[in-house]
Amino acid sequence: DGIIQSLYGIGLSMENVRLGIEKGGKNTVKQINLSLEALQSAIADIRAYILDLRPRQLRHSNLFEGMKSLIREFRANTMIEVELEGSAEEVEGLEGEQVDALYHIFQEALSNTAKHARATNVSVRLWRGDDRLLLRILDNGKGIETRQPRHRVGHGLANMQARAEGVGGGLEIISIRSQGTQLTAWVPLGPRNSP
Repeated sequence: DGIIQSLYGIGLSMENVRLGIEKGGKNTVKQINLSLEALQSAIADIRAYILDLRPRQLRHSNLFEGMKSLIREFRANTMIEVELEGSAEEVEGLEGEQVDALYHIFQEALSNTAKHARATNVSVRLWRGDDRLLLRILDNGKGIETRQPRHRVGHGLANMQARAEGVGGGLEIISIRSQGTQLTAWVPLGPRNSP
C-alpha cells in the first residue's frame, strides 16, 4: 500500500508540473526534481520488497553457493556492492538444519539492509571456528536506533535470533549510529546433542 500511495503522489505531482508548464509557472524544475527523488525512493522500496518475495528455499546443496546466489540477486535489485569472504569448504559437513538457519539469517539480514540501512557497501564473511561456523554481515549504513532497535528491522531481528538459537547457535548485533551495523551469527558444526 505504501508504494502505491507513493506512486499515486508522484502522479499527482507530475500533473501539477504539467499544469504549471501550461500556465508558465517558474517552479516546474524544482517540482520535477522532487518528483524524480520520490520516484527513485519508490524504486528502492520496490527492489527491497522483491527480495522478500523470492522463494525462501536454499536452491543449492552448499550454503556458500546459495549465499553467492542471494548476493547476485541483492546486487541486481539494490545496486549495493557486496564483498564476500569465505569458501564452499568452510561449510562442508554442516548439518541441514544449521545450513537452513544460516541461509535464512543471511537472507533476512540482506533484506533488512535493503529496506532500512541506506548502505552503499556490505561486507560478508563466512568462516569456521573450533566448534562453530560464523557468519558476519557488516554494512556502512545509518545504523540501528539504539533506543528502539526492533523498530528498524521489525520482526526480522527476532526471527534471526530464534533461527540461530533454534539450532544451538547465537546472534550478536553491534550498531553505531550513522556508521553501520555488524551482525554476527553462529551455529555449531555438529548436531545439537553432540557432547
